[in-house]
Amino acid sequence: GEAVLNKSAIERRLEELEKTYRDLESERSSRRDFQQVVMHLLARVQSLQFGKNYPFIWRIKDFKTIFDVSKRQYDKTRKVNESNNTCSPLFYTGSKGFLMYLRIYPFGCDSGTGKSMSICLALSPGEYDGLLEWPFRHQIRINFLDQIDFSENWIKIVTPDVSNQPVFNRPTDAASNPGVSLPDYISHW
Repeated sequence: GEAVLNKSAIERRLEELEKTYRDLESERSSRRDFQQVVMHLLARVQSLQFGKNYPFIWRIKDFKTIFDVSKRQYDKTRKVNESNNTCSPLFYTGSKGFLMYLRIYPFGCDSGTGKSMSICLALSPGEYDGLLEWPFRHQIRINFLDQIDFSENWIKIVTPDVSNQPVFNRPTDAASNPGVSLPDYISHW
């Protein structure tokens, strides 16, 4: 009788833990949805504050710490995953423009892993997508500035072409939207 009672108590405790896990997963999903809404609202406010064709400026504070954390995470797992990158706020290309974001991989990704900072540019579903001409066909200039040594300046022009065109089609889901990857953007040296 005592063994049956303990088995029943263990099963109840297991059910409680499973319910707690499901609740936490639901809460994490809700928090992610909330963060997405906040990012879209911030992008909307930013698009209202600036005129057409303004540059998006993303100041990355304490880059050395971000790099060190990315390197440690890679050293532990020996793979690059979403926790090894830093994502910019969403931004519009101008008033009633395309919605985009950048991701940097300080320790690199793909062919740049361990030797270069990599960068990824992606479109996100935006408020004005129905008014825009698709696919996206504009050149994008990415300029990375060193805040200590202003002579250090890395520029990359991304041009939609046949090799990367699917990336520039109208996005349907921000989470699954592919991006243009620049794996060897800035050498670690």
